[in-house]
Amino acid sequence: MEDSTFVPGTVSSLDDLSGDSDAAFTSATDNRLGRQEKAKAIIAKLTPRETQVLHLMIDGNSSKQIAHRLGLSIKTISAYRRNMFMRLGVHNSAVAVSLGVLAGLGDFPCFHDNATGKKYSWRWSLPEKW
Repeated sequence: MEDSTFVPGTVSSLDDLSGDSDAAFTSATDNRLGRQEKAKAIIAKLTPRETQVLHLMIDGNSSKQIAHRLGLSIKTISAYRRNMFMRLGVHNSAVAVSLGVLAGLGDFPCFHDNATGKKYSWRWSLPEKW
């Protein structure tokens, strides 16, 4: 179960990485690069196993799938996720995955429509039927 209360100094969305309206962040490119460097610094706090779990989360795997792939129990994966959230200062998987993607650990998972053979990503609008 994830706690939805806000704790000062934590990251609740990627907008929290933008910092003050400093001159270094005036252009969109500088802002993106600054946010990317901050995300990399935050991700660097993770242990190698936590980073591996985050990679698998970015790929769209559930905790059960991650446990199966790594040969660990679901409780162990839950502990890794809990510790990862604490180290990253986040409260949910969506922000953790977004930080990982911003830091360059992977890309958002894609979804395949078997009927049409098309591939959709969270970056673009999904069809109305979804």
